[in-house]
Amino acid sequence: MKKTISELKNALSRSGVYSPYVLVGHGYGGLIATEFAKKYPENVSGVVLIDSLMEEDIKSEEFQKSINKQLMKAGVGRFFSYFGGLRLTYKTKIFKNDEAFLKNLSNTEKELFLSQRVTSKHYSAYYKELQILKDYKGKIQEDDALGDIFLHILTPANKYNDEEKDNDYINKQSNLEKLSSKAEQVIVEDSSSYIQVDRPEAVVKAINKIVKEAKKQKK
Repeated sequence: MKKTISELKNALSRSGVYSPYVLVGHGYGGLIATEFAKKYPENVSGVVLIDSLMEEDIKSEEFQKSINKQLMKAGVGRFFSYFGGLRLTYKTKIFKNDEAFLKNLSNTEKELFLSQRVTSKHYSAYYKELQILKDYKGKIQEDDALGDIFLHILTPANKYNDEEKDNDYINKQSNLEKLSSKAEQVIVEDSSSYIQVDRPEAVVKAINKIVKEAKKQKK
């Protein structure tokens, strides 16, 4: 995680985009955005968490079992990717695409995504990400970790398409409000985990609200 934060800091510096930033992170990216904001609060106006991973889940036995399975699969994928065999694994459905993610993409977007997914770079990065989660010992999501940084927590209303599980998950995600004194949870209806694909306007709205609030605070 430390290396990832350092790489993000360098990438932002080289981009020519001046701070303070509004950081947006989905899943594992939510942990990265939170840790960056915690480490460099002077460079961050706000954070938007899109169905962010939660530390209590990462450390659970069930999650770690899932990570081990994904690591095995990613290792095989990385091997095939080095000599172009991945396209065949998807065609023969040895590996399956995430239909929940793909369903709202245009044909052009699907082609771009799938063409990137079969590269060795993709699988190497994916494998490293899984390894970080397997060995994760972080304590980022602590009370008041972000102080008074604006924080919007976007939680999907239909992550599991099961009313009881979805309600439990929404309540669990509300615990992320403890990170900042200026936190707000937004339940996004008609959305899976991929809010940025299913309901992109919800993400744009959260970003715009933070920008507006940050400007008002500056006056």
